[in-house]
Amino acid sequence: MRYKIVLASTDIKLVFIRPHPATVVTPDLSDIMVEGSPVEVSNLRTLSEDIARTDLAIVGSSTLAVELLRGGRPVFYANRLDGLIHDHNGNLKQGLVPACPETLYEAVFGDLAEHYLSKDWVEKMRYFDCGYQRDEAAMLEEFRVRVTDVVLGYW
Repeated sequence: MRYKIVLASTDIKLVFIRPHPATVVTPDLSDIMVEGSPVEVSNLRTLSEDIARTDLAIVGSSTLAVELLRGGRPVFYANRLDGLIHDHNGNLKQGLVPACPETLYEAVFGDLAEHYLSKDWVEKMRYFDCGYQRDEAAMLEEFRVRVTDVVLGYW
């Protein structure tokens, strides 16, 4: 069965898929279909470059979710993107990231912004990430601005 993501928002210009850097765990990406926007597979850029050009990410059970969030990028969790058991890292169960719907329609972006701008989300992020000695206030402000500009800007 193919994993299909439908982008109902016409404001999304590009979707890119980044395979896992370790060849032994890189999934076969042929089962992922994205409708409504051009798709690019990214495997030649550094992670920091990909994070910088990402507006919204969809990841499986990966520590990449924390890296993206630390970079101020909102993340959805999609169970079928990897071969690990459902929510292996606990990102979904603990409320760090919301589940990815199959269709990204306008109301989803409002829900996504509400999730990441909630008061208790900061504590969830602290649970998963110590901030790597980065100024937490600056990191969170950058994240709030990114969520407001990017996510709410889609609709």
